[in-house]
Formats: sequence, structure tokens, C-alpha cells
Amino acid sequence: MTSFPLATYDTLFMYWPRNNFSENYVFLLGKNTKQGSDKSTSTVFVSSNYGKNFTKLNLTSTNTPSALIDQIYSGKVNPKLCILADKVNKVLYRTEDLVTFAPIKVTWVPSYITFHPWDERFVMGYDSQAEKLYLSKDKGQTFAQIPAGLEVKSFNWAVKGYDSPDVIFVERFQNTLQVRRKTGDNRTTVYQLGDKGSQITLVTNVDEFEMMGKYMFITTKKDPKDKLAILKVSKKRKPFQEAKFPSNEESRDFFVFDVVEDHVFVVINHLRNLSNMYLSDPTGIKYQLSLPRVLYHNPFTNVSSPWLRTVIPYAFVDVDRIKSIRGIYIATQLTPGPVGKRHLLSLITYNRGGKWQRIRSPTVDNRGVRINCYLPSCSIHLNLLYGAVYRVSPSERLLSSESAPGLVIGLGVASTNLKIYPDLFVSLDGGQGWSRVRHQYLNVVLANTSFLIDKHWYIPTAMFFTDLTLAINQPSSSEYDDTMQFVFYCFLDAGQLAV
Repeated sequence: MTSFPLATYDTLFMYWPRNNFSENYVFLLGKNTKQGSDKSTSTVFVSSNYGKNFTKLNLTSTNTPSALIDQIYSGKVNPKLCILADKVNKVLYRTEDLVTFAPIKVTWVPSYITFHPWDERFVMGYDSQAEKLYLSKDKGQTFAQIPAGLEVKSFNWAVKGYDSPDVIFVERFQNTLQVRRKTGDNRTTVYQLGDKGSQITLVTNVDEFEMMGKYMFITTKKDPKDKLAILKVSKKRKPFQEAKFPSNEESRDFFVFDVVEDHVFVVINHLRNLSNMYLSDPTGIKYQLSLPRVLYHNPFTNVSSPWLRTVIPYAFVDVDRIKSIRGIYIATQLTPGPVGKRHLLSLITYNRGGKWQRIRSPTVDNRGVRINCYLPSCSIHLNLLYGAVYRVSPSERLLSSESAPGLVIGLGVASTNLKIYPDLFVSLDGGQGWSRVRHQYLNVVLANTSFLIDKHWYIPTAMFFTDLTLAINQPSSSEYDDTMQFVFYCFLDAGQLAV
């Protein structure tokens, strides 16, 4: 077993390629970026035997005696096609066997690398400082800027079944950075680029652009002087049409949460304290109200708490999809009333948002202790993303896995509304029936159809465990170890088959 002097690094990342023929390879990237250091450093270790032993990679190039690796990227089609990005020295270290890494000098800052989801020939690189996009057609050996000379805001690969593999969707700014800083006009144009140099303008004067499978979404204004935006939708690459909602209230912000087959979930923030979630018909154009007063956060608007902006720097709606069964979601809803007087409730839908209802509590827990909680006034309320990061009692969010059909694990309470200190609840049928299996705080990791339950006191940097519980296939089959243990983190392999 290889041991590392971890005090050398202030950050350690693990990368585990998700593919059967290379899942035995594990990468560790150690970084030292503490303020006050004379120079940041990094080291990359690789294991070819599931982490039993690690070897330090010797990464050097011309005029770069010591590489400073920022990120490790592996191909989606062929994970042995791997690129290590050195942003500071502008060098890419490329391999196709995970053994020999060849340095490739580039003229741009490799802020982000992405591999094509189903054609390994294509690789894109993005320079976030210059807002420039680069494309490789030879598995990352050479790159050329696309579109030439334009500042790019976002980009998306082709979607299998709707586009040819050489298609790229690019959202570029209509004004230069200098003009945008002076005027605040950040509108964009969306293009469809082809491998042979073709460029098709899809839509202009865009405020926000999003792609999800067969759907494309934009927010824009009918008139540049309008304060409020509208949502437009394109399905299967057809022309954009304005989405129709039943509400006459203002639409201050749109958030596309999920696309399920031919149905779209969209959240609209109407007022600072009011956000509703809507569900589309199969066209993606007409919507009906699905869930009022859903918990929504956007750090770029005033729909947020100051402390939450520091914890979650991106927009989200507090809804989780049960990954192993279609159509089941659990959401956090705010009760009516003024800010500071409202409570959080958990609701579940079994028919893709058509109907939401309270989550029925069990009447006894797994030890036979009675639970006096009955509908409609009392039900189960679970920590989703908001509950997981809440500043008083941070915990784990709801867990489900495609490799564990029906299994849902959540921290929450059987009460009138969500509380600070949660218990552990488990469902084996996708959220229809629940058991309270622990009356204490726990940390949970899913591993295939088994799950690991780690009971601990919350400590920001690590965890002390008094009871490490391994449940094989069913919560009733468990082994306990009462000795005190110190565990920094639990890792699963790429296929979720081992801990």
C-alpha cells in the first residue's frame, strides 16, 4: 500500500475513469495553493491496480521543468484518452494508454477541456480569460479556434439521435468585452457549426441559452427596452416558439429544471418571495402549474439569502429526482406567509409532477418505537440540497442510484415541517413506503444495491465514527463495529461496485 505525506498538499482530488476496461486506473492530483506560498505546486499519482499502489508521474516539457496541473480530463468514449491541463504554462499532457504522457504546447489558457460524448475524434478546449473556444479533430493532438475571432459564452456538443457528430452549438457574445463592460449589453447569438465550416445562425438577442437533449431554451426580450424576459423553446431543432404559461404574474426569472421524455419542468420566479414550477405538454410550448411556492435560489438575483450565495454559487430549485424509477420526484415547498414566518415542507410526486402529496410517515421505527405522525398535519420532510447545506446542521442530501432500483435514503424528520436535526429514513420502493432506521445523524454512501451508513458527529474537515454500518442489499442485514474510527472520506469505484 502506498502512503503519501498529505501535509504537502492542501487539496487532493481523485479521478476514477468510468469504463470497464480502465476502471482499475485511479488518478490522484495533489495541489498546494495556500496563500503565502512562494509558488503553487502540484503532483499527479496514478494507480493501475485499483489504488493499491501509486506511482508519481514525471511531467515535463520544453522550458517547463515542473508541470502545474490544474485538472485531469478523461474521454467519455475511451477513458484511456486522457489530458492533464497545465493552465499556467499552457501545456496539455496527453495519453492514449494512461502510461505515457506527451506534452502539447498551446497558445491559449486551457481553462476547461471536454470530450465528445460519442465520437472520440473531437475534443474542445475553452480559454475562459479570453472567452475563446478551440476544437480538435484528432483526439486532442492539435487545436484550432472556432468561430475564429469571436468571444464565446457557452458551447454544447451534438446530441445523438438529433445531430450529426460534427455539429457544435456555440453561444457567442454580440459585443466585445470592452463594449459589454461599458454598456452592460451581454446579449448573445446562438450558432450551429458544422465540421466543414458551415455556420447557421439559430437565434439572436439572447439573454440566456440552455440545451437539454432534443430541447433548446432561450430567454430574450420582445423589445430591448423591456424589463421582463420571455422564454422560447425549440424542440428537435425546429424554430423557437414563445412558451405559454397560465400565470398573469410577472416572470422575473426562468429556470429549466429537468426534461423527461417529452415533458419539461420550468421554474418561474414571479416575486422575490414567490417561485412556481410548471410542467409542459409534449410540445414543450404549453405549460400548466405543477407545484406552487417551490424553493428556488439564484445568486445572481435577489432570490436568495446572503449566506446561501456564499455556499451555493449557482441557481437551483430544491427538487430531487429518484434516479432508479421514472417520474418520481421529491420537492421542498415553502408554506404561505411573509419571509421569516414560513416553513419548509417535503412533497412527493409519483406521476412526473402531475400531482404532489405529503410523504406518509411510518407508525413505528425499526426498533419498534412508536412514531406519532399522521396525515394530513404530520408527514416526512427530507433534506434536499438546501437542507444539506443549511448552516445550522449541514448533512447529506437525498440519495438514490440507477444501480439500486427502488432504494432511496434520506435524512429528515417525521413532523409538521422540516427541522434542524434529522433522522435517517429508507425506502425500498421508490418513495412510497418509508422506514426510520436511525434516530441520529448519519452520513450515507450508495454502493450498487448495497449502502454504507456512516454515523458520525459533523466536523468540517473530517469525521469521527462511533458506528460503521454496512448493510448488504437490505437495511435489516447489517454488521456493526463499535470502535472509534477516524475516516476522512469514503470512495466508490467508477461502477459503484466497491467501497
